[in-house]
Amino acid sequence: MNFKSAIPRVYLHYKFNELVGMFFKLLFSKIDYKPVFSDFENKLKKITDSNNILPTSSASNAFHLLLSVLNFPHGSEIIMSPITVESFIKIILYHGLKPVFVDVNKENYLADIEQVKSKISPKTKAILVTPLFGWYGGMQEFRDLTTKKNLILIEDCAQAFGCTYNDKFSGTWGDFGLYSFGPVKFPTGISGGAILFQDSSWREILIKKINSFNKPNRIRLIKDLIRFGTIWCLLKKIVFNIITFRAIKYGLSISSYLKHFQKKSDIVAAFMQKTKYDDIPMIDIPHKEICEYIHSIKQLHEQPNKPNISMILNQLLYYKKIFQQKIKNAEFLYNKLNENILNDNLLYLLPYPPTDHETHNFWQFALRVKNKKHFIQYMQDNKIDVSGLVFLRSYNKDLFGINAKYLIEADSASDEIIYIPIFPNLSEKNMNYISEKILYYFNTLS
Repeated sequence: MNFKSAIPRVYLHYKFNELVGMFFKLLFSKIDYKPVFSDFENKLKKITDSNNILPTSSASNAFHLLLSVLNFPHGSEIIMSPITVESFIKIILYHGLKPVFVDVNKENYLADIEQVKSKISPKTKAILVTPLFGWYGGMQEFRDLTTKKNLILIEDCAQAFGCTYNDKFSGTWGDFGLYSFGPVKFPTGISGGAILFQDSSWREILIKKINSFNKPNRIRLIKDLIRFGTIWCLLKKIVFNIITFRAIKYGLSISSYLKHFQKKSDIVAAFMQKTKYDDIPMIDIPHKEICEYIHSIKQLHEQPNKPNISMILNQLLYYKKIFQQKIKNAEFLYNKLNENILNDNLLYLLPYPPTDHETHNFWQFALRVKNKKHFIQYMQDNKIDVSGLVFLRSYNKDLFGINAKYLIEADSASDEIIYIPIFPNLSEKNMNYISEKILYYFNTLS
């Protein structure tokens, strides 16, 4: 098949009129979130079947907000998977708490429940569970465990909005659920998130804390809009083929572009790579430097804003359609590979079929391959952009220098997992081409 157009790995779900509309709102309108607060709350209540959900400026802001109001004693522990974003680790440390890492379960990439049980101590206050890739399930055992041990269950559902398990929406199994509506998620905002909670008594406490945050910074929001609007343009078909894909092939990427706009800190890494984190007393962690870094990330301390919430609300009108298209593409690709792959010792299909009790949104279609670098190069040679788990490189083996023998699956995942394009705009012709190239690689070249 002679397929001339290059296929990007990701797609930002902005519409042109949404970007233009937000630009003028940021220039000329009030951006206080309160006028759209009730609309957001009521819409999300219907979708999640929860009575308690509030907007935040991001998922990281939601986590910072949550730990602020929980106010755990200094040195308390949060058990979590090492597959996470760096900001969550730094937020935990900022609040004087200690992340305790456990390996992931290879079947669903949640924290391994048996390791979680073994790590519970008198200092444990919460378990943070992070469903990955838009898969969702296995929450009952975490709920049972936290109830039995009188611990708080926090769900980081940044990648799992729209998923269900046993007819319960993602985020509702925990005492608290965190959502992300950032640019590579859907619904898509310039930023944005939400916090869901089971106990209504938290409502006024959380609202009071949100209102204590700084007002949204209009200039920063305009800069973010320009940044992600530029990426949206770079991913459009003609521009991607002429400029973006060529740049990627020569070693540039969207990620490297983003880094020019992001404040980089190696404070924690430089300190902790010298020793095993489990052996470091809390008093020795460089809290001053961590606090300075957290305070420099303005979005962590800002209220949500009206233009962003309005964009998210508009996209919630058709979010099910987007998810259905992604699920259709994911199922097509899974079935093609599962039925035709011959050399399955080199390829592990992560997206196991959902059971009757689960629905997944397939935020990403993840494959686990033995030679990731070679496979990525092969796919790019065939005009298909794929990439690996970039965010995993902020996990604890690199950041904290922990002995990786305790984190076998998380470590392997970082080296082997890649993302395959399945976004809704891809046609059946696109999906056939992608599956053909993957099959040819593993059945012929490997």
